[in-house]
Amino acid sequence: MIMTINDLVNRPELRTHYLCGKNNGANLVNWAHVSELPNPTAWLGEGDLLMTTGLGIPQSKTSQQKYIQDLIDANLAGLMIGENMNAPADISELCRVAEQYNFPILMTHYGVPFAAVTKTIVDANHKKEFERTNLITKLYENAKIGILDLASKDFIVLLNRIIQGEIYILDPQSLENWLPRLTPIPEDLKLGVLALNQKPFHASTLIKKQKIDKDHVIQTIELSLQKCLLVVKSPDIDFSVIHHLAAIVSLDLEKNKLEFQRQLRLGGDFLGDMLNKRISNVNIEKRLLELQLDLTSLSAVMVNYVEGHDYEAFFFRKNIPALIKYQGDFLFILLERDYVEQLTAIFPEIGVSKLIGDLDRVQHAFNESKFALQSIRPNQAINFYERMNQFSSLLPFSMDEAERIYKETLGKLIEHDQHHQSEYIHTLKVFLEHNRSWEETSKVLHIHKQTLVYRVQKIHKITGRSLTKTDDITTLWLALKALDLTKDNF
Repeated sequence: MIMTINDLVNRPELRTHYLCGKNNGANLVNWAHVSELPNPTAWLGEGDLLMTTGLGIPQSKTSQQKYIQDLIDANLAGLMIGENMNAPADISELCRVAEQYNFPILMTHYGVPFAAVTKTIVDANHKKEFERTNLITKLYENAKIGILDLASKDFIVLLNRIIQGEIYILDPQSLENWLPRLTPIPEDLKLGVLALNQKPFHASTLIKKQKIDKDHVIQTIELSLQKCLLVVKSPDIDFSVIHHLAAIVSLDLEKNKLEFQRQLRLGGDFLGDMLNKRISNVNIEKRLLELQLDLTSLSAVMVNYVEGHDYEAFFFRKNIPALIKYQGDFLFILLERDYVEQLTAIFPEIGVSKLIGDLDRVQHAFNESKFALQSIRPNQAINFYERMNQFSSLLPFSMDEAERIYKETLGKLIEHDQHHQSEYIHTLKVFLEHNRSWEETSKVLHIHKQTLVYRVQKIHKITGRSLTKTDDITTLWLALKALDLTKDNF
C-alpha cells in the first residue's frame, strides 16, 4: 500500500509533525529524495517528498515564495525539513504560501536520519515497485515480438493495451501526427499537450506531466533521435516506465525508418535500371506490381538536389510510395500524381511530367519533368508539363520544339563532334558560361588561349553564328539550353 503524508506523521519512530498544510495529509508519497538545490524540481517527480536540511531554502521572503511555488507547481507530495539544522530562522513566508495551497510542510526531529524516512516509504511501496517491474518486463517481452513482426500502428496498439492508456507520436512544433499513418491525437488531448508545453519547466526536465482528470495524466518526452514528441495518456505511470516506453518506441521507429530507407535505395536502383534499359519490360511490370505502382497514375517528377536535406526521412514520415534516384544535381522521382502537392513542403521547385501510362514513355516522361523544372517561373512551386504554354518561358514549349531548335542551330556542330571526336559543343557551352572570357575558358578547358581562338573560329564557320554578335550569341545559348533539355542524363 502506498504511504501518505499522514502515515509518515503518525509513525512515532519518525518523530515528525506538521508545520502547515495538514489538510492535504492524504497526499500519496511515491518516493523521498534529499536535495539542497535552490530549485530541486528537475530531479523530483510528481508525488515525491522533498527532504532538506534547509540549506536550499532561501533567506529572503520573495525567494521563499518562488521556492515553495516551484514545489507546488511540480505536484510534490510535500516538503520535510530537518529540525535545528540549516533552515533560515524565519520561514514564515514559506509557510504562508504553503498554507494558502494546502501544501504539507513537515518538521522532522534532528535525531531522525532521512534514510529512515526513505526506508519506511520503500517498505510501504514494495508492492508498487513489484507492479512497476512487472510492467517494464512485460513491455520488453512484447517489444521483442512487436518490433520484428508488427507495423508501427499495430505495435502502438499493443503497447496501449499493456499500459492501459494511449500513446501518440507528434511533431513537436505543429502537434500533428509525426507519422500520418498512426492514430491521430484527439483534439481535446492535443489542447492538453499544448497547455503542458506552455507551462514553465526547468531546462533539464525530460518528462513533462499534468493531470487531466481524476483517473488519468498526460506525460510527454522528446525522442531525440527522431526529433518527435511522445505523448502518453494513462493512469499515473512512473517516470522510469515512461523512459523505458520511450526507448522502445524510439527503437521501433528507427527500425522502420532504416527498413524504409533500404527499400527506397533498392527502388532507386530499380528506377536506374528502368531508365538505362538494363531490365526487361516483363521484369519491370512484375516489380511494379510488387510495389503496387500503376503507371497509369504515375508521373515523373524532377527536383533540384540540395546537399544536407534528409529527403529519405521526409518520405518515411509521410509514407509516400515512390522510386527515387539521385543523379548529379537532381532527384528523379516516380510517384502517384496525388502525392505531388505534398512535396512542396521540402522541395521549393518541382517539375512534373504528364501521366506516364505505359513503359515506353518512362524516359520521355523524365525529359518532360526536366523540361518543366527548367522552365519554372519565379515563385512557382510546381510546373506541370501539360499545363505549360508558349508564353511561360523563353525556353522551347515542348520536347519536339526543343529538338527542332537545337538541331537547326547546332546540328552541324554536333555531327562534326561525332565524326571527328572534337569538343566544339562543350567548348561553346563553357565559353558562354564564362561570359566569353578567353582566359577563364582556357583555364577550365585546360587548353592554350590560341587553341581556344581556333575552336571559336571553327564554331563560327560550322554554325554560321558569330560569338561577337548579340543576336547570334542569344540563338546559340538558347540552342544549348534546348539541347540540354533533350538529353537523357539517366
